[in-house]
Amino acid sequence: MSQKDIEVISTIVSVTVAETIKQLDGRMTNIEQKIEERKALLPAPEIAPRDRINMIIRDYAERNRMPFAAAYSELYKIFNYTYGCNVNASAKHRGVAIIEYIESEGLIENLESVAVSRFSPRMA
Repeated sequence: MSQKDIEVISTIVSVTVAETIKQLDGRMTNIEQKIEERKALLPAPEIAPRDRINMIIRDYAERNRMPFAAAYSELYKIFNYTYGCNVNASAKHRGVAIIEYIESEGLIENLESVAVSRFSPRMA
């Protein structure tokens, strides 16, 4: 092979590689756009039970013109009666916040159900 043949082959290879990279880049851009479009179609993530409880109690306190802490106290009182326990004393004994105690005991969904059933506005 002559030097000229090598240069011609080298040029052909470099053009081919450049075109292939350009096509791959276009494909990757298209794939990335499709992924972003699909993300927009996904349902919103679920609200964590603790956040949902907070939203319900905040709304309840506002509707009843009462302090936020008083609404939470009422929630815990009803929870204690409903489940036959005393989360206030248990949390105090452990030196943690009541909601943290409830979460650590795996009872957050129970507290959420009390909040939903007793503190959410009734549907008309």
